[in-house]
Amino acid sequence: MATFSLVPYSIRLRKVGDTDQYLKLGKEFNGAKIDLVELLTEYLRVKIPSVAQFAQTLVSKQEKQNSNIDDKDEESGKNVFTVDAWNAENNSICGTFRSGDYGYSAPLLDIETGDIAHTKSRLEAELSPYYFLIEITPNSEVGIVLLQAFNNLGIKDIFFNNLYDFFRSKYTDYIIEMSPFIPKGLVKEYLSNRIIEIRLVKFGYPSELMDIPLDGMPESEMVEGTSEVIIKPPVRKEFPASFLSRVRGRIDDFLGDLGDSDSSIGDLLEVKNFKYDTAKIKVKHGSGDRTVDLIKTGRLKYSVELDGKVQIDSSTGFPEFESINKLAKDFLVEIAATVWGEQ
Repeated sequence: MATFSLVPYSIRLRKVGDTDQYLKLGKEFNGAKIDLVELLTEYLRVKIPSVAQFAQTLVSKQEKQNSNIDDKDEESGKNVFTVDAWNAENNSICGTFRSGDYGYSAPLLDIETGDIAHTKSRLEAELSPYYFLIEITPNSEVGIVLLQAFNNLGIKDIFFNNLYDFFRSKYTDYIIEMSPFIPKGLVKEYLSNRIIEIRLVKFGYPSELMDIPLDGMPESEMVEGTSEVIIKPPVRKEFPASFLSRVRGRIDDFLGDLGDSDSSIGDLLEVKNFKYDTAKIKVKHGSGDRTVDLIKTGRLKYSVELDGKVQIDSSTGFPEFESINKLAKDFLVEIAATVWGEQ
């Protein structure tokens, strides 16, 4: 059975070499005069072909080669990425991409008769639809992108890689970033489970703890290794309640209830002569374990499942646009409240 979900991402702009300051996304709010809504609509209109346009390009290419794709090994595993339809209204853009692979052959089985109904050639691609919704607030540094996933496969990489190249061709002094969006509430939810291990990690060798002289080691090699302090309770036992209460309180301070927190990761636990760069908290989660890196919470997987909620088109087996569009806009309201506040 096919499964469908929506995966949220943040989208931001910054100057090359500046990883701390991000630009507002409307041209009237940033000195670079970059308008992300205008750039995205141009990207969709100019750089992503329709199915018909892509097909014509492929046919023209084959005519120039004057040979069959079967004789071209370098053509194996190519991806088709097209835009089916899209609409921009105010600062919101939504629509459907279509994506699939060609360059390989496979038989297609009729499950009712058991017969081979058709053999897909290497020149054929199965173009599955992928819904998308983008919301930009011009006076904010963060925009929101929702991308549909199908059977846990998504289009983030092909969508963003093409967008990145397009953006850099126009603005060589600036960078566009797109990262998984992980609400702080989700991180807190993970960390509310039973904590079974705390790892404090320093990037580089701990010269302050070692009696081995490291003075002659090149500076570049000093930061190549890692050092860790690992704290665990006894086997099959819990951390002391007072210890856990203090750790959880400092995690909450670090994450902050709203916006950015003034607390640093180094405030989590005070370890003499060991200045760590990140803390990794391992918790029991269901029947297994999960580790949350408090610096890299983007490693968590976050999405909203659509199965049982979205209406499926009986003729295609994929979500009906109006149905998935409504669910996406409802989900957007939840995400937007954590980014821009209730308004």
